Amino acid sequence: MYLKYVRMLVLLVITALVAPVSLADSPGTKTIANILYSFNHFPAEAAQKSLLRIAQDPGSSEGEKVVALALARTEHKVKSEDAAALEQLLESDNVSDQIRALARILLHLNHKPSDEDMATIKVML
Repeated sequence: MYLKYVRMLVLLVITALVAPVSLADSPGTKTIANILYSFNHFPAEAAQKSLLRIAQDPGSSEGEKVVALALARTEHKVKSEDAAALEQLLESDNVSDQIRALARILLHLNHKPSDEDMATIKVML
C-alpha cells in the first residue's frame, strides 16, 4: 500500500517537472509576450490592434495596460514618454514578475529583443 502511494507521488512529481507550463500571468500578458517574441522594429498591424485592445480592456492590470500601450507605440525603440511609465512599473511593488520582465525588456529594446530577452520571453509562452 505504501509503495503504491510512493509511486503515485513520484509520477506526480515527474509529470509536474516535465509538463510545459506557461508562466504568463494572464491571457493579456501571454499575448504581449507572444507579440514581443516576434517583434522586429515595430509591431505588425494585427499585433498593434491586439495590444491596443489589451490597453483598453478593463480586465487588464495596470501593468499590462502600460506595457501593451508602450509596445503598440514602439518603433525601433520605446518612446521616451512610454519609457518613463515603464520605469515606474519597475519601481512598483504591485506589478507581477512577468510584467516587470516585459517592461525591462522593452526598456532595453533596440529594434528587436536580445537573445537573452528572447529566452526570458520564451518561458512566458
